[in-house]
Formats: sequence, structure tokens, C-alpha cells
Amino acid sequence: MGMRPPAQADCYAEAVTSGDRLLLCSDGLYGQAEEQQVSLIMRGNSSPQTVCDRLITAARDGGGRDNISVVCIHIRDRHKRIEDNGDQ
Repeated sequence: MGMRPPAQADCYAEAVTSGDRLLLCSDGLYGQAEEQQVSLIMRGNSSPQTVCDRLITAARDGGGRDNISVVCIHIRDRHKRIEDNGDQ
């Protein structure tokens, strides 16, 4: 989280609903990938892992001169439970 203290983070408070996605990233992503491209990738139906992979690729294609850290969080319906079938 940065080479020099103190690390700076942009923080926002927003209500989330089922199906929303949250993106946590370093300036290695938002400093290199186009905002429109990031938005399109985030709005797709891909898994969070695929979203992260595509965002990293977009940042690298945009120059990728910095470390790239990306976390995509998919908000699920908090009332649904996934039953453990023992196969995983």
C-alpha cells in the first residue's frame, strides 16, 4: 500500500444490492486502463476472477508501468443460502 507513509485511499459510502460489484484497485489499474473499458468489464457477466484477469490485461495493454492490484467483489443475495453438497 504505497512506498511512503501514510498510504492514501479514496473511500466512499454507498448502499449495495444483490448483483452489484465492488472494485478495489491500485493506481496501477486506474492509471493505465481506460475508465470506459473498466466499466464495460465490470458490467459483464463474468466471474470475479475473470473480471480481475481482464482488468489486469487492460492495464498492461494500456502501458502497465506500475504494480497492478485488483479485487472484484460480487454482492450476492444475502437471503439465499448455498447448500454444501460435499463435492467441493
